[in-house]
Amino acid sequence: MRTGLLAFILVLIFPDINAQKGYNEYQKVNGLEISTKWGLARDASGIRKDAILLKVQNTIKEALILSLDINLYYEGILRESGRIEDECIPGLKSRVGKLNGIYFMPENFTSEQLKNSHFSFSLDEIEVKMIEACDSN
Repeated sequence: MRTGLLAFILVLIFPDINAQKGYNEYQKVNGLEISTKWGLARDASGIRKDAILLKVQNTIKEALILSLDINLYYEGILRESGRIEDECIPGLKSRVGKLNGIYFMPENFTSEQLKNSHFSFSLDEIEVKMIEACDSN
């Protein structure tokens, strides 16, 4: 009983404790495992909005650069697209969702449309390049 109560209290105190769970494997490309899930992220003005969160895990020792297109479809028609460009993932490390800023916020869809069965998305033109190391900016 006490263990269950403690777990419940921890979830209330730290709501993001399970934030990295629930990702669905999308694709494996040249040493990168790419997973996605829907969540909320803050836009430039600090407002929380629906976003596609990406979890990218580098399974090799060398650093990798990732670039990809995100295409959003409604009723089978491409309605919006975006690009994530030159994200560096150090060897044997992960970059995860809103924690590391790897997400895409649709601008032309309501929350209801994103949940509709007529909505879908794809990650395309996935490019992975090996490099010596990530810049330490």
